Amino acid sequence: MKFSLPFLLLVLLSNIAFSQDCTLEDASGCACEDESDECYLLPNIVLSNDIMQDTALRPEFPGVLRISASTPNIGHGPLRVIPTNTFICGTDTLYTPIDECPDGSFPKQLIKQRIYIKTGDEMTYEERDAGFMTYHGGLDHSHMHVDDWNYYTMRIEIPNEPNPLNWPIIGEQTKMGFCLADIDNCEERPGDCRNEDGTILNADNIPNFGLGGGNYDCESDNQGMSVGYTDIYFYNLDGMLITLPNGTCNGKYKLVMEVDPLNQILEENENDNIQMVDVELTKQTNPDEFSGTVFIAGAGQVIGCDGEGVDLSVPRIGSKYEWSNGETGYMINVTEPGFYNCVIQTPCGEAISNTILVTAEVCETECIDIKLGVYLEGAYEPEDDEMRTNLNTDRKLLPGQRPPGEGEPVTPTGQPYTIAPWNYDGLEGFDFDEDTYAEDVVDWVLVSFRDSTTSDTEIAKTAALLLKDGEVEFINTCALPLELGIDSVYIVIEHRNHMGIMSREHVRIEGEALSYDFRIQNSYQGPSGSGSGQVFIEYENEDDDENGEEGGGGEEQAGIWAMFAGDGDQAADNQSYEISGFDKIIWFNDNGKFNLYLPSDYNLDGDVSSPDKIFWDRNNGVSSRVPK
Repeated sequence: MKFSLPFLLLVLLSNIAFSQDCTLEDASGCACEDESDECYLLPNIVLSNDIMQDTALRPEFPGVLRISASTPNIGHGPLRVIPTNTFICGTDTLYTPIDECPDGSFPKQLIKQRIYIKTGDEMTYEERDAGFMTYHGGLDHSHMHVDDWNYYTMRIEIPNEPNPLNWPIIGEQTKMGFCLADIDNCEERPGDCRNEDGTILNADNIPNFGLGGGNYDCESDNQGMSVGYTDIYFYNLDGMLITLPNGTCNGKYKLVMEVDPLNQILEENENDNIQMVDVELTKQTNPDEFSGTVFIAGAGQVIGCDGEGVDLSVPRIGSKYEWSNGETGYMINVTEPGFYNCVIQTPCGEAISNTILVTAEVCETECIDIKLGVYLEGAYEPEDDEMRTNLNTDRKLLPGQRPPGEGEPVTPTGQPYTIAPWNYDGLEGFDFDEDTYAEDVVDWVLVSFRDSTTSDTEIAKTAALLLKDGEVEFINTCALPLELGIDSVYIVIEHRNHMGIMSREHVRIEGEALSYDFRIQNSYQGPSGSGSGQVFIEYENEDDDENGEEGGGGEEQAGIWAMFAGDGDQAADNQSYEISGFDKIIWFNDNGKFNLYLPSDYNLDGDVSSPDKIFWDRNNGVSSRVPK
């Protein structure tokens, strides 16, 4: 066979062209992604879906799913990381090599990514910050790892939510650091290396295959991944797992892996770093064995005076979390003392946590000294000029007390305004019992302070004890801290079956003290004075005229002012407080009940009977102008 000279020259030139080198020293044979002659030769790190699919490489055990991950580089340039002499210990930055921080932890070492640049036949590079590496001990490692290289999560898929990173996580999110090394390559493990279309990649279709040398290892100054090579961490290595909490339901989930989740490495494609596969758990909790009960972690903590609060959490086993304070994460930070619980929606059904109490330290705070006085009509006895204490001293019906006699129900502990319409969740009285109350305690009242007349200007609120002489005893002795910077307030007092009242005007705070006495003056009656305010009760002893109020004819009447009795169904009150047919209904339904702490007991003697209806009959139609 004969060949012409031009044909032989063409073959010779072609062979020379394809034999050109592509190395870190010679860019003549290197290809650019855009087929130009000048470019950055960037890596492109992906995750192997094939390894994730292999059930033999992700064995399941009770409470644990072991996992394997392969992160091939299918870009046009190698991934090369270079350690620097910048070290981080906590908040301190050091510029000399150290092996250990002062607290005994390992320092973080700043690394740079070396990016190779092709300019014709010449190969150069530049470097950029690319995160940190940290020493990772243990039998499986004992070398430097690039921090946060992979994130592994088990998730519940949400229909119509395309981003898997927004799906609820089950169990603990694993953040895994890798030492970046050429463990294997796409020629030997072709299934590990695929492009976004799923095409298997190998030496034949990966441009610049082997660029980097194929010899990167776990030495801190020789870490990286050559083009067409992969780093592999199998399930038997330390850290290659997802912890599944007790109560995790058997069933179908998504295993989601993300490489370089913090985008610290500059790559050709930043949008192909996530892979996910279906996983069916079979060694966790069967739905028919699901107890529906979980326990809050963090019980017993006390909120300190630093304002940081305390962390509470429930097992991460569901798609939705509803805490009693309205929070919706599996972990919350609480800065207010109170009772907390959580309801979780899981694949096995609804789970309900235990209820725990979080308390707070008593912090040194300068507070306003508050002195208030108020009477309740239903309990007031004019002949003694004081209120009866039957609920406390005779019947033992106040919250936390135990009534005498067997089988009598105990009133739940804590102030009574946690229910509607008040919904106040203060902890006052949470630990009270029959021995806590002084003999002169009548009942609980709810006191709030407003900047203006309307409830949306409320500054503070607290439950307090009302004594038989009308003095208000504050359990929370710092209901109004000085640091609030207020100089005057409207004062509102509510009771569970008496009509709410408010001071007639702003009450000034003078000398770090606030004082107001509703017993000697009527309450707020609205801008036009059309509201009922309080009831005036004349003294039975006409000679006792220390207190009084100007009557319509200019004469001073001897007596006291008291909150109207009979407003037992305040959930039915609309814009303000009023005594109406709804309050008679609850009396009618409870009539004949004895030895109970009920809102229909208008005279506060422990029984619901005809004397209570007398107050309703007398006050029916009375209405306030105090905005609710």
